[in-house]
Amino acid sequence: MHKRRQIMNNLLKQEIYKLALKKSTKWLFGILFLLVIILGNVFSRFGGTNEYFGSYGFVGMLISIIILVNASASLMTEWNTGSIKILLSRQYSRITVFFSKLITLVLMHLALLFTAFVGMMLSRVIFFAGKSVKISWFEPVIANLLTTWMVVAITILLVVLLRSSAVALTIGMILTVGGSLISGLMTTLIAHFTFVKWLPTNMLMAGQEYRQPLLHSMTSLSVPEIVGGNLIYLVIFMGLAIWSFNKQNV
Repeated sequence: MHKRRQIMNNLLKQEIYKLALKKSTKWLFGILFLLVIILGNVFSRFGGTNEYFGSYGFVGMLISIIILVNASASLMTEWNTGSIKILLSRQYSRITVFFSKLITLVLMHLALLFTAFVGMMLSRVIFFAGKSVKISWFEPVIANLLTTWMVVAITILLVVLLRSSAVALTIGMILTVGGSLISGLMTTLIAHFTFVKWLPTNMLMAGQEYRQPLLHSMTSLSVPEIVGGNLIYLVIFMGLAIWSFNKQNV
């Protein structure tokens, strides 16, 4: 057990170190922080204070896209460079390699959310001084995690199955950016076919419904149902991705 933990720690350190070395990582965090500040200035001038603080500075979708891009690139980079063979030729198991990348993505996601939160707090001091501001951080975080990670699981599964980050990322982006449109179409289908409400595409509204329970009329699911369904699909898709990764030749 101690040896396995040590192996995982070593892999995690390597993954985090590789991520930290990338210039793009520093740029992403910097741009995200500045964008939250800029949007804070805009919303303080033109109204929408509650919307700004209630939606994590309006950068939730950007954070989701960043995680999707990194999720699709993480495994493909290892395959394209051949470094996956080197990793597996050592004492590292496939499961350990997979989970080290997954945990790194989770940590990156939380770090991005924290960066946005710090930006919001700074915006509050600079642009919203003296104004009555209701800050909600827990709901937007949970909403963003729910909205993002089922799509991430689908994206990773497609990367493993197709060995193509481009196709997987395209589908992931469609689900992320077009989630509301897809859910709107699902509402029409649900009116005719009740079982449709349990499909993964209807779960794309999990984050929004968690924040706004009144969206129940669109999904025909309660908050516990849509959150639970989202988590179940996350486990299913991620489980399939792990199983496929464990079975494939490298």
